[in-house]
Amino acid sequence: FVVDDLSKNPDFYVKGCTFNLNKFVDNTAMAHNYRDGTLLLCRLSPNDYHRFHFPFDCTPHRPVRIRGNLESVNPIAYTPITLHSSGNDGLYSAGVQPLTDNERHVITLTSDRCGDVLCVVVGAMMVGQIHYTYTEGHVYSKGSEMGYFGFGASTVVLIFKRGTIDVVDTFKRTCAQDRILAYKDVYRNYTHNTPVHYPETKIRMGQRIAIFL
Repeated sequence: FVVDDLSKNPDFYVKGCTFNLNKFVDNTAMAHNYRDGTLLLCRLSPNDYHRFHFPFDCTPHRPVRIRGNLESVNPIAYTPITLHSSGNDGLYSAGVQPLTDNERHVITLTSDRCGDVLCVVVGAMMVGQIHYTYTEGHVYSKGSEMGYFGFGASTVVLIFKRGTIDVVDTFKRTCAQDRILAYKDVYRNYTHNTPVHYPETKIRMGQRIAIFL
């Protein structure tokens, strides 16, 4: 899932849940530095390969942990439901919004080609541990193993500063701003028993997503 310019849609919906960069990285100054950057969200399912690798040559820094829940990141978990007991509409019976409420680690990857890139590793239900196999401060080549999820899989998000990458057109078209779902649209489809099509594109390991500028 791609947001090519965060400044045009800083509070958007991913599978019906509000996504806010400030809350996601839990750091106002850091969020400001990437406010007009590009976001790439790679969501894994339990049957996917659940190790993750460096996407380019870089020097990784120490993970900064943001404590949170371990809720599911499966799309069905984001589907709006009606809370019959209270008569209010909500997401999840407990009102949880996984991408900004789940346990996550923010890692800065320093690269000669694109400066500092944020890599946010998100935990999920039955992914109670995130393990890292890299050493802080060492230089790693693209494709080197970075770490793995303790069980199943979850989500890895990369956030680049403005003007550092150009996303492949296929992903731009799929995730164009006018195709990013608003809550009211997701809820309408759900209440009318209409399928909810999320603006995601399946990718294979090693497939090119973007190029450096």
